[in-house]
Amino acid sequence: MSYAAPHTVVSKWAGFYAQGFLPWNTSHPSSQLVAFITECPAAWLQQGRMRPDQVILPTANTGANGPAAARRDAGPAALQPHSCGSCIGLRPAVGDALEIGCGVGAACAFLARAGWRVGGIDVVAAAVAEARRRVAEAGGGARCAFVEGNALKLPEGFCWEEAKRLEQQQQQQQQQQQQQEQGEEGVEGMAVQWRVHREVAARQSALTEVQVQGRAHDLEQESTNQAQAAARSTAGFDLVVDCQTFHVLWEQDAAGAVAALRSLLRPGGVAMLLTGNALEPYCGPNVMTEDQLRTAFAEGWEFVWLTQSRFDETPHYRDMLGKRPLAWWALVRWLG
Repeated sequence: MSYAAPHTVVSKWAGFYAQGFLPWNTSHPSSQLVAFITECPAAWLQQGRMRPDQVILPTANTGANGPAAARRDAGPAALQPHSCGSCIGLRPAVGDALEIGCGVGAACAFLARAGWRVGGIDVVAAAVAEARRRVAEAGGGARCAFVEGNALKLPEGFCWEEAKRLEQQQQQQQQQQQQQEQGEEGVEGMAVQWRVHREVAARQSALTEVQVQGRAHDLEQESTNQAQAAARSTAGFDLVVDCQTFHVLWEQDAAGAVAALRSLLRPGGVAMLLTGNALEPYCGPNVMTEDQLRTAFAEGWEFVWLTQSRFDETPHYRDMLGKRPLAWWALVRWLG
């Protein structure tokens, strides 16, 4: 089964990366996500914030973790997320998280520092490769898994373990392709010698090779069975994070976008969405109305909050738009 996005979708977004035109990209986790993890969401609600008629802009605070910007950019060191009794039920402590449309992986790296196991999925191969590189250099590769694919077509029972398996599979395929391309570029004489050597070695060890292949097949099947069993027992994520991807998926397939979130979350899990806001149309990102959001999550979901915010500043927003586009900031829980 293919988990790839339609060719036209991949071409569009891959083209943006190839041109270096990434108007949404800050190379940092969103300020909303940072605040959600390091501050007290329960206090926001108790203070009467997070209403649809408000525009909430996360700001630096003087809590134990220091200013928000410092917490966001502090590098690979471990980060202590906020935790208190009031937040139980509003936000998972730590667990498994997935970012749809992960880009270069900044949000995933941030969550990994906070103790989460994190998956990231994106349709653009270059973005996924860059995310893997950055997280590996920061020392967070063991807690992160990046998959090139379509969030609307993830396999049944998708979970962190499955994301890690798919990541390894994709990396192996890429390595094999590179080796094949390098071999094709080799000197023909060396290629002939290698083929002769390979044929002789194959004849000398035919029986052993068959035995090894049989054992390898058994081990591969056993590994697949274990992965499938793990996926069935731990399917889903505690947290799904979105910044400017859900509204794209909604435009492609409204019902499918909601169904994808539902399939990705464990019962009681939450999705934090940052979508374009139709109250400020024609300002860059795709937009949604409040009614569209409420209708989308009317059955089997509850809104922890739905408020307005603004996307973080990028050079494009500053220089071309002259402002940060208006956003909807939603936290929705899948009731299962």
